[in-house]
Amino acid sequence: MDCILISGFEPFDGAPHNSSQDLVKALDGRTVQNNTIFLRSCVLPVVCDEAWLLLREQIETYNPIAVIAFGQSKRTGIHLEQYAYNRNHFRIPDNKGNKPQDADIVKDGPSSLPSSLPIESLVSHQKKGGIPVVISSDPGRFVCNNLFYLMQAHNLGIPSGFVHLPYTCSNMLIGAAELLLDRISGNISSVQSS
Repeated sequence: MDCILISGFEPFDGAPHNSSQDLVKALDGRTVQNNTIFLRSCVLPVVCDEAWLLLREQIETYNPIAVIAFGQSKRTGIHLEQYAYNRNHFRIPDNKGNKPQDADIVKDGPSSLPSSLPIESLVSHQKKGGIPVVISSDPGRFVCNNLFYLMQAHNLGIPSGFVHLPYTCSNMLIGAAELLLDRISGNISSVQSS
């Protein structure tokens, strides 16, 4: 059975939990697209570059049809990140004490890279439910953006993107994220069949 790999992050900055970790653990093992696509999850360290290395190992292990990374932010709603930026500029240290400032993620890489998800289509089909799904063009310049940029820079050959979540993981948020993943898998299925 095909799978979508979903990742979340461990807690950071002294917080007791991370909503993205809670979400992917709750969704691990569920299926979407009428039980034809399996969700496989992993939790990544909040450490510059190490998050990408672990995610890449998981991609090689599971050979997914898509990779969706989740992180948390102070914003409300679900934010589909449209662009990743070739810039590390951490406002706080990561979980290993790294705090790069104005540093390129990939030397001589493009200044920004777009998500390979059909962002506009996903937002237009996600109007139902109590949690808004919106397009964001600012993934920050912390580990989330670092991971997102490296995902896009390595051209995985499958749809991949980054989604920011609010701080609290509720049943409503889990349901909204599951609908979003179902929509992503439906989009992949329609492209594969055409």
